[in-house]
Amino acid sequence: MECVRDREWLGPNSIDGQSPAERPHRVSLTRNDDLVGRVHAGDHDHAFGPGEVPADHGLRREYGVPTGYQQGPFFQLQTEAFALIAVDTGVLKQVDEEQLTWLRAALDRADGKVVLALLGHPPLAGGLDQTRDNEPFAAITRLLREHHVHVVMAGDTHDLEYYRQPVTDDGKPGAVHYFVNGGGGAYQSFGTALAWPAQPPTAVWAFYPTRSDVASKIIHAAVSSLTELGRRIDVAVLDEVATRLASARRIDCYSVGAASTFMASELQSRLFRLGCTSNAIFDAHQQLVSASTLGPDGVAFVISHVGRMPYTLEAARFARSQGATVVALTQPDTQLAEIADLVLAVSVPQDAVMRVGTEAYLAHLVVIEILMVRLAQKLGPVATRGLQQFKQLLHKHGFDSAEYSGATESNDERP
Repeated sequence: MECVRDREWLGPNSIDGQSPAERPHRVSLTRNDDLVGRVHAGDHDHAFGPGEVPADHGLRREYGVPTGYQQGPFFQLQTEAFALIAVDTGVLKQVDEEQLTWLRAALDRADGKVVLALLGHPPLAGGLDQTRDNEPFAAITRLLREHHVHVVMAGDTHDLEYYRQPVTDDGKPGAVHYFVNGGGGAYQSFGTALAWPAQPPTAVWAFYPTRSDVASKIIHAAVSSLTELGRRIDVAVLDEVATRLASARRIDCYSVGAASTFMASELQSRLFRLGCTSNAIFDAHQQLVSASTLGPDGVAFVISHVGRMPYTLEAARFARSQGATVVALTQPDTQLAEIADLVLAVSVPQDAVMRVGTEAYLAHLVVIEILMVRLAQKLGPVATRGLQQFKQLLHKHGFDSAEYSGATESNDERP
């Protein structure tokens, strides 16, 4: 198999002036000690063409990493019966004249072989023809079709998709197979499943996850996350927190943001039903007032998955300075975790869309559930009797009780 080094696009720090820091980002393919090609790590990190502004300029500025110095962003690997032709479509989904000349020569050389064309962007993706309104991109697709390329693969969009486009070659029916290989990101994305058009560009198509797979995918992710939580949870810390809560004069729950506020409200409600004096406080000033009055027999229970909201951190620091026990329900190694006396650490995979995803919600709720059961055990029979009384009370007199419903119906019948 031959790897042909066809051309180099050099950034401002190229071979002769390359700094040591940049060399680890280059991987050489060698044969008989002669350089025959280079492969470079990175994504969306090279210029479209010589003299143009690098597409990764913002990434380099933001993260301070030495990317954007690729050499040979397109290449071909050819054997007697097979050809892999990798085409760099840059940022604008097109090629310049130099690469176009190279591509025509590579396709001519691959005549009669099984050809896999690897593009930077997919011609078909998201159930749409991505070459519409982009004539240079459409021209690349037509060129591949004219040279009887039957397999085209691309990434860029973080989805996994397949399209089968019928064609006729020399009077015989055939097909071009288009694959979108979105890599790891595809398994976190629902974009295709949520926005699939009514009329996709081909009659035969597939994508993952399908609509029917979405539910099972979410459930599987949740189960996997909770299983991992079970392996990592520190039961000793949970018991210590339960002990502090059982003896506390007052427990104030601090949070900020929709997800954490929901958890803090749930925690306060559960504590209240167990007979514990508790409050859920979301206002920044009120959190500081609470922190100043807790004292050594109080507990500040701070919930923040992200764990770095400044005013909540300030309230936690102040509560601790007053002698209160600070308990944190957060990810490990956050600023909040560093401040707290006791940390209920929750680690879940980062959600692809939301800052705090469903798996974090579930993990927090499970931790609260375990904690409340341990607290009820420490409080003893009085807590259990109280919960039973509340249940009976709500069953008999709650808004959804039979008695309340009957009373409402009687009132409605009055003249």
